[in-house]
This record gives sequence, C-alpha cells and structure tokens, in this order.
Amino acid sequence: MESKYKSLLEWKKADPKAYEFARKNNFLDDICENFGWIRIKKQSGYWTKERCKIEALKYEGRWDWQKGHTSSYSQAKKKGWLDECCAHMESKLKPNGYWTKEKCMNEAKKYQYKPDWKKNSWSSHSAAIKNDWYKECTEHMESIKFKWNKETLLASANKYKTTTEFIKHSSGAYQTAIKLDCLDYVTQNLKKTNKKNK
Repeated sequence: MESKYKSLLEWKKADPKAYEFARKNNFLDDICENFGWIRIKKQSGYWTKERCKIEALKYEGRWDWQKGHTSSYSQAKKKGWLDECCAHMESKLKPNGYWTKEKCMNEAKKYQYKPDWKKNSWSSHSAAIKNDWYKECTEHMESIKFKWNKETLLASANKYKTTTEFIKHSSGAYQTAIKLDCLDYVTQNLKKTNKKNK
C-alpha cells in the first residue's frame, strides 16, 4: 500500500484533523505499518519548558498550537507553562458583540451535526444559544439520535468525495462504521486518500 505522503509528519502537516482523529483512536501505529513509515515517539520528559516555548513560536494562537502539536501543548498546559509559552501570541478571542445572528448562521452552515459545531466553534455556538438563534442556526443539521446502520452510514459517506472529507465533517459516522465493522462498505464510493496520485 502506498501513500502520497512520505512520512507521518508530512501527513500530519497536510491533514491535521485526520491525523488527530487517528491519534485519539490509537490508529497511528497501524497507519505507519501500512505505509512503511517510522513513528518516532518522544521519550518521557522530552517536552521541557524550553522545547515547548520553541514549538509554540510556530503558532499564532493557542488553538492553532493545540491543533498543530497536541503533545507539546498538553505538556505545557499540564506543567502550567502556557502563559509563558504563549506570550508572543495575539489573543484569538472575539470581541463582545462579534457573533451576530448572520455570522452565527454562516458558521453553523459549516457543520452537519450539532456536536461538531459546538466542538469546533464554541463561541459562535454559545452566542446562538444565548441569543435564542440556535434552532434557526441548526435547521439544516441532521439528527444523530437515530441508530446508525450500514445504509444510513453509506448515505452519510456519499455526501463527500474522499475519506478524509468524511472523517473531517462526519467523524461520528466514521467512528460508528469502524465499530460496526463496515468501513470498507461505507467508503466504497469515496476516493481513497491513501492511494498515490498518478
């Protein structure tokens, strides 16, 4: 099996959300084995304050750092170094009144499911609830209370062109397909992102 990426790090930089999903679900070792990548694990104690500060300099905001390099961010947070490591960053907090109804509606349109909106854009989600716009903002979203089966998972996956898009925009359905052992069936019509482009 071949990949268009030469290493785990290259894949992580190109598609951080897919990487993070794989990391949280303990797929990284399997992925590395499939593609012949070498996974270099940092030894315990590797992330010192100085190393965390150097890593943090690569990012403009805390969320960018957390998303881009979870292990160093988590260590800095655990050790109480965040403020010092993030001293160079500009605040990413939106000013009071930023989230108008129109902005909340536009932000909500990016998501298929309510939990994804809350997870990825907490401030707009909260503003919508506070101002009683939530119902209107989420009218287009699908309910996730129904029980998934192979056909509903297939229908969900078919809204996307690639497996990566499916993971990014419908991670709940993707995880359920894995649990139900029907991922190959569900993603049969998607372009496989692990195939080398020719």
